Amino acid sequence: MNHGQIVEIMKMLFKNSPVNFLGVFTSDNTPDAIRVSGFSPCCYIVNTDVSGGRGKHWVAFFHLSSRSIEFFDSFGRTPASLGFHLPYIQRIVHNPVQIQSNDSNVCGQHCIYYLIQRSHGHSLKGIIAHLKSKSRADCHVYEFIRKIQK
Repeated sequence: MNHGQIVEIMKMLFKNSPVNFLGVFTSDNTPDAIRVSGFSPCCYIVNTDVSGGRGKHWVAFFHLSSRSIEFFDSFGRTPASLGFHLPYIQRIVHNPVQIQSNDSNVCGQHCIYYLIQRSHGHSLKGIIAHLKSKSRADCHVYEFIRKIQK
């Protein structure tokens, strides 16, 4: 998925949500602590590439408060391992489990799925367990998002 597709879907889905969707960003242009503190709970999606790049991989941030976040990477990596330094955050929770196949390109769909489920009150642990229970998690999230786009 590209930036525009993700923005379009997320704006539609989060229009009346109690969780604020802040946008889609590049790794060198993420929201700062001041911006986030005024909108928590909030979420956003980030491409691991820098501005002007072709795009690499999508990850999602869900801020419970200005000092507590959940970080979702469908490959199960930590924010620090991807170059995200979050010194103002006191509590970082991430999914340590890879749920996306290495040869798949549905990281954007995984991020959207996670943020939708999370904004509806499902826990990160519960979302990951649900996706791990699927024999084809990539197909599951792809179809879920495709139905929303119709």
